[in-house]
Amino acid sequence: MMFRIVLIGYIVIIIFGRALTPYDPRTTQPEIALQAPTWAHPAGTDALGRDVLSRALHGGTQTLTSAAAAACLALGIGLLVGLRMGGTRIDAGIDTLIAAGLTIPSIIVALLAITLIGNSDWALIIAVSTAQIAPVARLTRTLAQGAARADYVQAADALGARPLRLLTRHILPNIVPTLAAYACVTFGACIMNGAALTFLGLGGEIGRAEWGAMLYEGRQAFRTAPWIAFVPGIGITCAVLLLNELSDRLTRIR
Repeated sequence: MMFRIVLIGYIVIIIFGRALTPYDPRTTQPEIALQAPTWAHPAGTDALGRDVLSRALHGGTQTLTSAAAAACLALGIGLLVGLRMGGTRIDAGIDTLIAAGLTIPSIIVALLAITLIGNSDWALIIAVSTAQIAPVARLTRTLAQGAARADYVQAADALGARPLRLLTRHILPNIVPTLAAYACVTFGACIMNGAALTFLGLGGEIGRAEWGAMLYEGRQAFRTAPWIAFVPGIGITCAVLLLNELSDRLTRIR
């Protein structure tokens, strides 16, 4: 029951987060700066007097939608790369590229990508997705090669089925459940990497409402106003835990 409530809560944040903010997340009120939680401001205010709850709701929409876009992009490209079947040299080349991508930590790949692309929302999405392409491609390739060795696939091939038919009718339906579970893990990784980049001041305007940026702002005043960092930190932590639990449930269904 609790799992469903939290899941619905995050869906509401993604869709309606910006409409639910009680205050304008950009409005500053220096006279109430670093105010502890009150009835008027349930999550307190930050160093500029901005309502933390409003910024967390607005920032949640930004963080989660950017991570979702990055995850979809990584899954799409990873699937295309992982399912690419060619000659021996092509397969060997793809395997080498995937292995090389897996040797570099994802956050380093994301940092390199955003440095080359530039500092913007789209650059953040592309950078975060780039870091997840190799893991998705490796899993897809391993699953596809395993499914291709199944007896029913070998039988269909012997009966003259074309490669595209083998892929769409026999291989893909059997690897989709595992890929769906891994998609949740990819989404969680995109949330973490995206928040890490914005924490470092990359991927958009400085000072905007976004969970990673809010964590940085909260770090500066953590001793006097810990609530500034607690709210986005809890949002990121619960989102990743929720996605891991959803992945486990999808795995058990399979």
